[in-house]
Amino acid sequence: MEKRRLNKEELKKILKIKSGMNSQRLQFNINDLPKRSLTLSRILGFVEGDGSFCISNMVPTFSIKQHSKNVHFLYEIAEFLNKLPYCPEIGPKIDKLNTRPAPGVYPDSPNTCNLSVANTLQIYNYILPFFKSLRFITRKGVDFQL
Repeated sequence: MEKRRLNKEELKKILKIKSGMNSQRLQFNINDLPKRSLTLSRILGFVEGDGSFCISNMVPTFSIKQHSKNVHFLYEIAEFLNKLPYCPEIGPKIDKLNTRPAPGVYPDSPNTCNLSVANTLQIYNYILPFFKSLRFITRKGVDFQL
C-alpha cells in the first residue's frame, strides 16, 4: 500500500470521529467504586507483588510501593496494620510504650506512593508476627525468612 495524503473529506471524517470519542465519559471519582474488603490474601498479594522487607542503615524496614492512583489501598493497609495485635518477639510482654504501628504513607515520586514502617519495635512486635502467620506463595516468602 502506498502512502498518500488524506483529502479534505477524509480528514473531516476522521476529525468528526475523533471529536466524538469519550464524549459520554463522566468525571471519574474513586469514591464511586464499590468498596472491596481488605482480606489477608489481598494484603499478602500487595506485599508479594510490591512490598519489601529490608534493613536500611541498620534499621529494619517494611514497605509497599504503589502507583499514586492506588494510594487509597495503602491507606487501607496502614489502617489494618495499625489494628494488629501485640505479639512481642523482643522487649516487654506488655506494650507499655504503645509501639502500635503507625505506617507512614507518602509520595515517593510524582507517580508513586510508599507505605513504610521503620520502627524496630513495631516491626518485631506487630508486623513480623503477622506475616509469619501467613503462607507466602512467591519468592518473597524466602526473602521474608532471611
